[in-house]
Amino acid sequence: MRKILLIIITLGIVGYIVYPKSDSNSSSYESKVKNVLSNIYSSCIKYWAKTSSENDCTLAEIKKSEYNFSPPEDITIIVVAGDDTNFYAKANYNDNREIFTINSENIISKDKVATKSWGQKHGLR
Repeated sequence: MRKILLIIITLGIVGYIVYPKSDSNSSSYESKVKNVLSNIYSSCIKYWAKTSSENDCTLAEIKKSEYNFSPPEDITIIVVAGDDTNFYAKANYNDNREIFTINSENIISKDKVATKSWGQKHGLR
């Protein structure tokens, strides 16, 4: 009985390590992208507080160490509009079709016109 239990546990661990996570696990992609968008907005708030709310918050600005934003390699990001009243950014996990947006009211939503090639078209990360 003990040996059977050890074999089952070992197979479970090996299966967990060897087999990659399914691409259908969209909730983890969604969570990661939403977290990145939230971090972008938080960094932009710091940027506007230090400069002016009328200045455009760009990825180049918030990548500076004082604003504490480091974009992950596996997420494509574009800031469409950057001042604090018209702020709008998009992001998607590179292996997923879903695109999420954040606006100047810190509201994150799913973009209804998502395509897998969005990141490649914009060539941004």
